[in-house]
Amino acid sequence: MKINEYGICFRDEQELIDEFYIHPSVSIHKAISNDLEKEKYNKASQYYYMDNNADYLTENPAFSLENFHKINQNVWLMPGEYESFDIYQFLINSCKTEVELERVAHEIGLFEERNLIQLLRYIKYLVDTMRQHNIVWGVGRGSASASYVLFKIGIHKIDSIKYNLDVSEFFKG
Repeated sequence: MKINEYGICFRDEQELIDEFYIHPSVSIHKAISNDLEKEKYNKASQYYYMDNNADYLTENPAFSLENFHKINQNVWLMPGEYESFDIYQFLINSCKTEVELERVAHEIGLFEERNLIQLLRYIKYLVDTMRQHNIVWGVGRGSASASYVLFKIGIHKIDSIKYNLDVSEFFKG
């Protein structure tokens, strides 16, 4: 850990995770690992403030929640290797049959139509991080269980092909 002249601690990702497990109330803005991460954090926290502060939104009529969500859809706080991770190749390589390959291709198209490919990369990062730290998460419930891509990434354990679940249930509404 390094501390600059302003008292800001710079740590690697593992040190940050360990620190938050020990002291969950530590404010992240004082423990940014590098300038790029600090810039991402500042941008994300600015949008969080706007989304959770009705006064800000009403005082700034040019800024709408719809625009906020469009902007925020492309702001993901994850390591660079996941931002550029080839999620397409990962998913294709995980397929063992032609049926799986067709389903993955269909679902990738649906995620692309909705500009959600970066979300898949983030979910991969999230699952990998939870596995690395032995964090238990649910086996799958709700409409997410209808997505075979999410099953392949590991966010749930429901094989939607095996149970003939329609992915359109996941993309409703």
